[in-house]
Amino acid sequence: METPPKPAAGQVIALFKLRVRADVDGAELSRQSQHMTEIATAIPGEGLLAAETWSSPDGATLVVYRFSSMASLESFIHHPDHQALMRRGREFFETVEAQITVIERARVAAFAR
Repeated sequence: METPPKPAAGQVIALFKLRVRADVDGAELSRQSQHMTEIATAIPGEGLLAAETWSSPDGATLVVYRFSSMASLESFIHHPDHQALMRRGREFFETVEAQITVIERARVAAFAR
C-alpha cells in the first residue's frame, strides 16, 4: 500500500481486537488476511486508505483500518469473500471485538529534530 493520505474528518476507522485460536492454521489465516486487504484496497473510490496491526504481550492483536467513507467500509463488509470469511470466524479466532467510528477531527503533528 502506498503512503496513505493523512487522517481527515469524514473518514471511518474500523478497530478490531482479535484473539487468535492456539490451534489456528497460521498460513491459512495469513492468506485470508492478505486477501481481505486486497479486497478492501480494490473498493471503488478511495476505499481502504490505511491498515495497521499491533500485537500485545497478552496475545491480543489490534487491527486498525481507515476507510475513505462509511460507504467504502459497507462495500467491504458486504463483499461476498468477506462475508464468507466472517462465517469461518470460529476457525481462526477465540474472540473478535469490533468498533467503528467516523473521524470528526484529525490532526497530524510532525516533530522534526
